[in-house]
Amino acid sequence: MKVSVNELVGELCITREDGRKLLDNILNDLKKGEVVELDFKDVNIFASPFFNAAVGPLVKEFTNEELERILHIVNINPTGKSLFEIVLNNSSRYFNDANYQKTLDDILTEEEDE
Repeated sequence: MKVSVNELVGELCITREDGRKLLDNILNDLKKGEVVELDFKDVNIFASPFFNAAVGPLVKEFTNEELERILHIVNINPTGKSLFEIVLNNSSRYFNDANYQKTLDDILTEEEDE
């Protein structure tokens, strides 16, 4: 399945809501083992909340090897690619390192309480 990110969410990939929209659009196909190609043609601006919501949860569902096999990213600019990789690495650490997860959760809880 090929997904035009620009057609789905527009040329700005910055909000969690848009990230969730993308995740909702691809998750079932990925769970079936189908290859999903995310085409970022004409998308020029990225922010981590978008990728945190769009691809961060995938790390909990799939191994890195599975993601490399079934999720293909094309036509993404260097900034978007770098941010995508950072989010995947951070998500992997979050879901696989209990101490890191607890520390991050504690920090986020403190920020919410303020």
